[in-house]
Amino acid sequence: MIVSTPNSTEPGGSYHKPGADVYTFLLVLALLALLLGILYLHLEMQAYEYQMKDNVTVGMAGDNGGSSVAGRRSMRITDQRQKTCDQRNDALKMARSRAIRT
Repeated sequence: MIVSTPNSTEPGGSYHKPGADVYTFLLVLALLALLLGILYLHLEMQAYEYQMKDNVTVGMAGDNGGSSVAGRRSMRITDQRQKTCDQRNDALKMARSRAIRT
């Protein structure tokens, strides 16, 4: 078995494996962050038994919802949320006015 020595006459001399540097550390850190994010997402979804709302839509950036079906559906969901918020605000106002009277 022939091993190259530091005094070798071969072109390029001997080869030493480079050590880990800052970029290797950053790569490992990014990998750990990704794995931690995946684990957190798994635990969060497990808490909800992997159930998602059926009425959630994802639109393109800048989509005004004019003529697309998804846009109209999104507007309908927004209107429903607004009604719910209005009802909650009205209930809070009534509760506050009752508390002030007593």
